[in-house]
Amino acid sequence: MIRSAGSNDTVTVDRDRIRHVFINLLTNASKYSPEGSEVTLYAELAPDGFMRFGVRDQGPGIPTASLPYVFEKFYRVPGETRKGAGLGLAIAREIVVAHGGSITCASVPGAGSDFYFLLPGGARLDTPAPASVG
Repeated sequence: MIRSAGSNDTVTVDRDRIRHVFINLLTNASKYSPEGSEVTLYAELAPDGFMRFGVRDQGPGIPTASLPYVFEKFYRVPGETRKGAGLGLAIAREIVVAHGGSITCASVPGAGSDFYFLLPGGARLDTPAPASVG
């Protein structure tokens, strides 16, 4: 269960799967941010009964032309030299969707990125989210 600070709203989730999403987002933020910069993990209420969870960084940002593709399997931003297979965000998307949510990214080149996902607030899952993704 995840509870938002200052709120009674809760989201019941498969802990291991949602942990995987947070680890992926935090690892990416750390990998792409300059040393000593701030990475912010946050949770807040969103419209229509959803809760928003996100990771905001101060990295180089993502080119606007690449934003529609960052959650696709094997996608890598052209010219990117850091290691990675291009699977982490695709897997994160599958996990969030399996929980009835959505995931997206807001980014401005040179100003960092904000990767966030929405999950239905107050939802109760009778069984854990599916173990296999994609």
